[in-house]
Amino acid sequence: MAWLLSPTRPTLTEAPIGHDGVKGKVTAIAPLEVGMAAWLAVLAPSGGGLALPPESYAVWLRWHLKALRGEPTPLPTAYVQRLRALKSGEYALGWQGDDIEGRAVLAHSGEDRGYSSLVIMGRQGRSASFVFTNTESLGDDWVMSTLTQRLVDMERALPPR
Repeated sequence: MAWLLSPTRPTLTEAPIGHDGVKGKVTAIAPLEVGMAAWLAVLAPSGGGLALPPESYAVWLRWHLKALRGEPTPLPTAYVQRLRALKSGEYALGWQGDDIEGRAVLAHSGEDRGYSSLVIMGRQGRSASFVFTNTESLGDDWVMSTLTQRLVDMERALPPR
């Protein structure tokens, strides 16, 4: 957790601060300007600007795991059917189909203003791992490459099914 001095208030407020840069040299990204609010409102229906704490993200992933196992969830049936049908190399609904050492997985990632996230989920609904960081790397993929490698290593360490 970082401390952010709010330009509109003279006191410190606790808030995460996004960072960007090349490996070994990252800098904080300035808070959004007030004029960006209208643009973010336009993007909101597509999920632009959506932010969840890890606990809420885990709930969303649990719904996916349950749905992939055929259990009832709030997720739309057509959405779940499309995820089940996603083959390695295909992309749909924000998810990339992939294969890790013979295991079919789904991957979902995002980067926004100094923040990155990644999830790798087994397509059978048995496992999911995710990571959040307050660093992105515009023009250089070192952050997402590092996150991907860590989650792939975790998936490889799972017992065969």
